[in-house]
Amino acid sequence: MQRKSAHVRHAPVVSGVLSAPECHAVFLIKRRLKMSIKHLVIGLTAVTFLTGAAQAATFSGSTSGTFLRANGFDGSGSLTGIGTSSIAWGRPGKSTMEILDYSFSHSLQSGTNSYQIGALEWFNATWYNFDDLFRVFANLQLDLDDPLDQTTNDTVKLKIDTSNNNASDPSDLAVITQFDDFNLALPFELGKGITLKSFTVSLDGDGALRQKNGKTKWRTDEHGTSRLIINAEIEKVSAVPLPAAGWMLLAGVGGLVGMRRRKKAA
Repeated sequence: MQRKSAHVRHAPVVSGVLSAPECHAVFLIKRRLKMSIKHLVIGLTAVTFLTGAAQAATFSGSTSGTFLRANGFDGSGSLTGIGTSSIAWGRPGKSTMEILDYSFSHSLQSGTNSYQIGALEWFNATWYNFDDLFRVFANLQLDLDDPLDQTTNDTVKLKIDTSNNNASDPSDLAVITQFDDFNLALPFELGKGITLKSFTVSLDGDGALRQKNGKTKWRTDEHGTSRLIINAEIEKVSAVPLPAAGWMLLAGVGGLVGMRRRKKAA
């Protein structure tokens, strides 16, 4: 008897249609790709967050002040404004000195830099009938908001030496003493790698500023206005270079993804 050979019929392959094993393989590839993208997004988000945190260091707050008391008058002139932030004196004109209400918010740079935190303004009018020398005492208040919430103050003594306001002596002098550190133990750590090193003063306007024997001599011209600027010297520690930190983080994420794949394969 002639035996008929058995023929195995294979299902025809239709273009565009995948078999079950092939569908499963595509599913796994898509799943791994999705997980890789997910980890990459998480890594990039972390890098962005760290970058923002490193660049967002700020130093903010406000200053204000009040003239507390005065002495050295002999009745030849008048002084008004004790108990407020602005005083006036002299006849027939009025010289004025004001502690400005000042708000600040500085984006800090790496290293040690100077940032303005307050100011006093002095207008020197023309007058002749006043004491040659008198003193005023002021209380300056510093209210820090960021990076540390801190409120403190300092007493400032200003010795006003009035001139004759003539051609040979056309300006008045204010000698500032007792102002030094806002009652903070300097250098003062503010956190986030930020240190308050010291306080300094500078001048803007019609006058001159000189430091001698631990005293600040502030001179303002007749008919002139000058502003004493109070500055804070701030040191900010340099951050790790952000591109390098980003690549390190992404390399770590890639390593975790690779370990996950090897674990599944085993």
